[in-house]
Amino acid sequence: MGSLKAEQTLPAYKGHVNDYANVLSAAQIKQLDEILFAYEDSTSSQIAVVLEPSANGLAAIDRAKFLARGWGVGQKNKNNGILLYIAINDRKFFTVTADQMQDKLGASRLGQIENDFLVPNLRNQDYFTAIAQTTLAFEQALMGKFKGKATRKRKSGTRGWVSIVVAIVLLIIMSRGGGGSGYRRNGRYNSGVGAWPLLFMGGFGGGGGGGSGFGGGGSSDWGGFGGGGGFNGGGAGGSW
Repeated sequence: MGSLKAEQTLPAYKGHVNDYANVLSAAQIKQLDEILFAYEDSTSSQIAVVLEPSANGLAAIDRAKFLARGWGVGQKNKNNGILLYIAINDRKFFTVTADQMQDKLGASRLGQIENDFLVPNLRNQDYFTAIAQTTLAFEQALMGKFKGKATRKRKSGTRGWVSIVVAIVLLIIMSRGGGGSGYRRNGRYNSGVGAWPLLFMGGFGGGGGGGSGFGGGGSSDWGGFGGGGGFNGGGAGGSW
């Protein structure tokens, strides 16, 4: 066990989305980063995503826990972080959740979300949509709004999923006091909407070739992960 532990390396995080496998375009990373930044901004909970070519012989759960603990995903003393880990060439994934997230996002619910949204898109090599739909479902579950089978109407179109996104958009806008524009943190202008409209303008289904354009900057005022902890075994994962 000691030799396996010694092989672990902790890369410097780039943001909420860390694509070390180079399967996402810069525009897609910015879109996803904005979505997760907006969620953190309104709830204080942090969701991190990591894509690597391989876990180098480690179990996906071990690599995910190592990264979540090493980066301190979540806010200090709140244990409110989540990390979604995907090893592309291994075709393995695992989501680890901190203690305070497990009541609404336990192993059973995580597995349902991963089977509904993550696995089908990973099989299609549509990594952007896999992450976007999965993390949005995480957010919905944490708000107590995830309905499971009621959202699975992909055969007849995307109407069910669009309804989910609309609900999340409205909740986040309302939580910001009506969604008014203004300046925040390091003087960065906030339109009150962020990247949400991009999900309706071709962001979903973008594949690996670059989704809708998104202006520079990304989450340039983001202060980093907050020193969270509580990653003591909660989570779920699998393969595709």
